[in-house]
Amino acid sequence: MEGVILFADDHVLEKEFENGLFRALSQERKHPVLPIVNLDLLATSIISTSSIKALIVDWNFENFDAGLLDAGVQLKNETPFSTLMELDIFSLIYVYSEKPGLELTEDGIKLKTRFKEKIEFRTKDKSGDINAKVIAEKDKILADLQSMAAKVDNIKIPIQWTQVINQSVQRIFSDLNEVDKKWISDLYKTAYEDGVEPSVEVINLFQNLLAEKVIQSKSLRDSIKASVTEDSVTEPEQYAKLFRTFLYSSLDTVNDPIMTGDIFKFDNDKFGILVTPECDISKIKSEYEFLTFKNNSIAEFEFLSQFTSAKKALKVIVKDIIGKDLSESQSKQINSSLKPVESKILQQVFNQPHQRLYVLPCFDSGNGNTKTTAQIDFRDSLEFKKVSEVNKEHRICKLNSPYTQDLRQRFLSYKGRVGVPSFPDKLRTWLLEN
Repeated sequence: MEGVILFADDHVLEKEFENGLFRALSQERKHPVLPIVNLDLLATSIISTSSIKALIVDWNFENFDAGLLDAGVQLKNETPFSTLMELDIFSLIYVYSEKPGLELTEDGIKLKTRFKEKIEFRTKDKSGDINAKVIAEKDKILADLQSMAAKVDNIKIPIQWTQVINQSVQRIFSDLNEVDKKWISDLYKTAYEDGVEPSVEVINLFQNLLAEKVIQSKSLRDSIKASVTEDSVTEPEQYAKLFRTFLYSSLDTVNDPIMTGDIFKFDNDKFGILVTPECDISKIKSEYEFLTFKNNSIAEFEFLSQFTSAKKALKVIVKDIIGKDLSESQSKQINSSLKPVESKILQQVFNQPHQRLYVLPCFDSGNGNTKTTAQIDFRDSLEFKKVSEVNKEHRICKLNSPYTQDLRQRFLSYKGRVGVPSFPDKLRTWLLEN
């Protein structure tokens, strides 16, 4: 059984069509169907339910306030528009209305723009034989659940994933509670004494346990493997947006605490990643440590100019061999022959091959452009900023784990180099020849 169907309608337990459809879906016993009778419960149910197969929601909810009604105040019906727009929902959504054309209204267009193929607008057909209409509607919904699941890529994965997470969370909490009923309080106090943000540290410790539990789920691993298709084609720009999600997180610049990995914008073309250790941030009263960089493009990277110089040197060698200047066609032929090599060198830069350089792919400085690849040069990137001058509202995003740790480790490794005498050219030549 994959997921729960939420049926939100203020008449789901009363009127013939609404209650009939709810009962018909329930009697199929393919999915649990939960009735929801008001908008407050709708929001709570969406937040509380870990795996939603489908959301069936009425567009008009009667606004019932006994006090106002007794006073003769005419109340307008409420809609689920704000709830649907505010909450994150990755499931199929069916919106029912009494009259057709909801999808053409301003609210309908906004919902369609947000949920795309995952949302469908339906009209309640209460004419004629209600029982027959209910059965037909039930059959259509169940058929749509199958066909739409096939159309919406990976719609099954989040349902199973959340089920695994839910069971893992229950197991971890049970295990921890048996060991120490006040484990949250104990970890919080310990983290506070260590100087880190205690709530974040408790969450991190729990997330580490949760990740291990989820990874151990063979059924989830098998489902992920089964979902892979050979015919999927993703545009490069979509890939950029995908990997940007893995690399960077958005921030609530007002409420989120300052943390290692936060990226600040200092001026129009200068940025800095906070690399001060997490445990020191709350203790330091003087200066934070940043690795600064500019919003460069790949064309400005130093290694590219080195490759250009190497091409020029090669042409000089060829000129010496043939004993005359290269023709324009010969020069173009060399450039064309070296193009695959140049492309391979460019691609390797994303594997961080240069000890003193760190590349940030798909870096968006705030203008929505994900094509930019920024570069940190460890030779001159370290800067200290006074704590009083660091405004958390100047943060634009956060470099995610494990990239933050990778950046710090590479920087410390570069700074921790030890110089040793180089080998004489004569020895190198002899070793290569033998």
